[in-house]
Amino acid sequence: MVVRMRHTRSATHQRRSHHALEAAVLSKCSHCGRETLPHAVCENCGHYKGRQVIDVLAKLDKKERKKKEKELEKVIQQYKKRLRPLFDKFREAKTLEELKKARDEKYAVYDEIRKKYKGEDWQKITWGLSVLARNLANEYESQRAIITGKRRWSF
Repeated sequence: MVVRMRHTRSATHQRRSHHALEAAVLSKCSHCGRETLPHAVCENCGHYKGRQVIDVLAKLDKKERKKKEKELEKVIQQYKKRLRPLFDKFREAKTLEELKKARDEKYAVYDEIRKKYKGEDWQKITWGLSVLARNLANEYESQRAIITGKRRWSF
């Protein structure tokens, strides 16, 4: 085949003037704050329009998943170390003010966790601390009953 009519450079350039690449417009993920394409699931956390659509940990390969779980386990252990001394503070409290001060320390630790970690990480950390937190709550209630002279349960 032979080109029947040659295109001038000007015609070629005019045709290609719309072929330029544009920078992608990115929006921030409402959950983790990472930049993502609009109307697309966040690759970092798997959220779309405020709810989790994809389980990102399931998508990670085995090594990365284990690494992430180990990191979360270390975080859980650190917070357990910070919460365990509160048992002694609850037991040693002689007044309601001392007891409330110890309870406020517990809440401060939980607020710190809530601010620092979001989404699935926050859920896993709180689940890891749930038994300890329940025991702390029981200890608080029993010590409060001792201080106030009111029984916790009636038999």
